[in-house]
This record gives sequence, C-alpha cells and structure tokens, in this order.
Amino acid sequence: MRVYTWCLSGFRKLRKNSHSLSSNLVILLCLVVFIGCACRLIGYVWASSENARVMKEAQELYKAGSWWPMAQLALASGQNREPSKFDRLLVRNPDTVGWLQISDTQINYPVVQASDNDYYLGRNFEREPVAAGSLFMDFRNHASVHERNIIIYGHRMKDGSMFGNLKKYLDPAFFQSHRTFLYESLHQSYRVDIFAVYYTTTEFNYIQTDFADDAAYASFLHTIQNRSLYETDGELTASDSILTLSTCDYTLDSTEGRLVIHGKLTPLVE
Repeated sequence: MRVYTWCLSGFRKLRKNSHSLSSNLVILLCLVVFIGCACRLIGYVWASSENARVMKEAQELYKAGSWWPMAQLALASGQNREPSKFDRLLVRNPDTVGWLQISDTQINYPVVQASDNDYYLGRNFEREPVAAGSLFMDFRNHASVHERNIIIYGHRMKDGSMFGNLKKYLDPAFFQSHRTFLYESLHQSYRVDIFAVYYTTTEFNYIQTDFADDAAYASFLHTIQNRSLYETDGELTASDSILTLSTCDYTLDSTEGRLVIHGKLTPLVE
C-alpha cells in the first residue's frame, strides 16, 4: 500500500512538472516571437526614419539651387553650360537625372538612373542598402534626349514614402483635383497632365520605349488611355512625350500586379 501511495505521489509530481515545463516552453516561445516582432518593428521604424533623413537632405540640396564651383569644373572640362539647381545633387549622386513632385503627397524626390532596373530597387539616394529603394528611371531611357515614354519606378511603401501615395489616385476626388504635377529633368521642367490611371500586371507592356513608327506609338497611346479607370478627354498625338509612373499593386496579382499612371509632358517656359 505504501509503495502504491508513493508511486501515485511521484506520478502526480511528474505530471505537475510536465505541465510546468510545457507552460515554460510556451512562455519561452511567445517571448521569442515577441522579441522577433519587436526587432522587426524597430528595424522598420529605423529604416523609415533613415530614409526620411536622406530625402530631407536631398530636398535641401535641391532647394539650395545652383553651385558655381560645379559650373566652373564643367567649363574647365570643356562643357559650356550654365549652373543648374541639380549641381549639388549631382555631387552627392552622379546618377541623378531629375526631380518629381506631386502636391498633397510625400512625393517630392530626386529621380536616379542606373545601368539596370535592379540597383536602386534596394538602395537610397546615397546608394546605401534600404528596403524603400529610390525613385528610378528605366535604364533604357536616355535622360538627356527627347523620349516618347519616360518610365519611373518606385516601391509602394506602407508609410506613404516613395510611390506609396500613388494609391491616392484611386480616389476619384483626388484624381480630379490633382490632374497635374511637376517633373524636372536636368535640362527642362515639365507640367505633367494625367490621362490614364489603371491596374495591370507585368504581362501588359506599358513600359515599352521603342516603337516602329508614329502609327505604332499612336496605337500605344490609344491603348493605355482606354485602360484608364477614369475617362479623360485629353488629345494625344504621336508628337507627344509621356511620363509613366509604375509601382506594385496587389489587386490583380500578388507579385506581378501594378498600379500605373501616365501623363503627357508639356515643357514649361522658364
């Protein structure tokens, strides 16, 4: 009888210890998950803050305008050009090709260009690795010459940075009150008149840059205008140049979905 009682008591203690061990393991697992989530959150906040800092510095350089030493260096190397508001930005990053600004959004950023469309997907204006990347021009475009379809890409960040605020154009009221925005290349300022906003996937070649002839380009313009979520009556001809803004969107596909905005470029007289 004593042996039975002793065994029963031992079993109860073992079961109690087993429950205690299981509880401790659950608590430990929850703690690991919590720490992991906290680290990811801290990393995201830090990265967003760092990206905001870099963009603020770029905006200050842009506002500062021309820089005479840069012009003197250009003259010394045989280039005959006037000082540019991009001089200071070009010193910081020679890949600078323009500036994009859309009112009532966070989009007030430099545009850069690399030899491929991968480099700036994960690098900021200072060419440091960051998830937000940069706004960058398609490597096939030639920033210094007349182009029919200039394409700029950017991530759709949850904090609204980069092209995160392009989703505002899905609101008809915002679209109607923000039909134009500003784009500036190194050599010319433009008013951009939006004529198409739509969802698509990468299967549709909206980033086409080469066209067989005027008729092929006019057909392309007609196609993308007809895809728009909103009816626009702006007249487009083969002599027009357009700006295309492209960002990720998950409406049609979780990996290949895109939100696209097209606008007609009209040079501004300075």
